[in-house]
Amino acid sequence: MQSAEKVESAERVKAVERVKAVERVKAAERSESAERSESAERLESEKKMETAERMEAMRKRAGKKTVCLLAVIMMMMSLAAGCGGQEEAAGSGGQDGEGAGQQATMGRYVESERNLPDPLEEAGGIYKLPDGQLVLIGRQGELFVSKDNGAVWVQDSR
Repeated sequence: MQSAEKVESAERVKAVERVKAVERVKAAERSESAERSESAERLESEKKMETAERMEAMRKRAGKKTVCLLAVIMMMMSLAAGCGGQEEAAGSGGQDGEGAGQQATMGRYVESERNLPDPLEEAGGIYKLPDGQLVLIGRQGELFVSKDNGAVWVQDSR
């Protein structure tokens, strides 16, 4: 009997060891499963973060592109607005004979045409003396002096 009890007791010990081994295997499988699910969750959260970062970068780029586009549009509009006034001034000027009675002003000075003296065919140069007189020298050496800013020219015989 004692040997039957020993055999039974040995079988019980083996059964308990098998149960413990099965429990250890199941626990190991559970921990592996938990690790897999944790790593899967970590990967998923990393992917979400990457996606969010990409979306933010796209928004920033889109914002920069919008600002650049608006700046270009504003520059084009300012150029177009600046050109509008020049067309009117060019069309109403006295250069091509239209509006001959009008004088065009440029800056602070008023331009007016002055005729050259009759005997002078071609001017070689014009100079202003310190006393305010204008001196006009012709190509052949003629010399004309004006005391009234070119309205009347007097030939000088020096």
